[in-house]
Amino acid sequence: MLYPDAYRILSNFAPIPTHLWVDLEAEIGELPLHKGDLLLQPGEQPLMAYLVCEGLCRTYYLSHEGKEFTKHFHGPGDLLAPLAELLQGELSRGFIHAVTPARVLTLPYHSLTRRYQEDRCWLELGRRLAEYIFLQKEAREFELLQLSADQRYDRYLDRFAVLAEKPPQYMIASYLGITPVALSRLLSRRKRG
Repeated sequence: MLYPDAYRILSNFAPIPTHLWVDLEAEIGELPLHKGDLLLQPGEQPLMAYLVCEGLCRTYYLSHEGKEFTKHFHGPGDLLAPLAELLQGELSRGFIHAVTPARVLTLPYHSLTRRYQEDRCWLELGRRLAEYIFLQKEAREFELLQLSADQRYDRYLDRFAVLAEKPPQYMIASYLGITPVALSRLLSRRKRG
């Protein structure tokens, strides 16, 4: 087995027989990233799903005015894929970017989906991954619509723990849905309080 950590992570979603995993491993790639490297940008055809092994990556959108809107950060053990675009066969609408030096595993999306008919474990894995992504999106939407900036910042710290201080403050502010000035004020209040 070449990627036991990836096997363990994915098997937590649905059990995968070892022999089927070893067969899939032939299609898994390993990609080292430098800080600032892009895995995907708007207008490109997304083909891959990724598993972050080391470092921190970010998915984000860029407005016509050049303002960044951070969709999510992804640390070690996190899965990321432009799922809507992959499902609809559309070009990417956003960016996937290495915030720090990182290492990711790559898997062609079609390598998983073409296996759905071969063995039920792959179909179950695909279903559970889709549910996981849906629940992440639902939690993110709830945070943005219902929680204060302070509460969103607490959740950010909980979620990303040791990597929480790695992104520049403007990225963190963008993730929280506030301006960098508002984040600076929030952090100043916390230091004083």
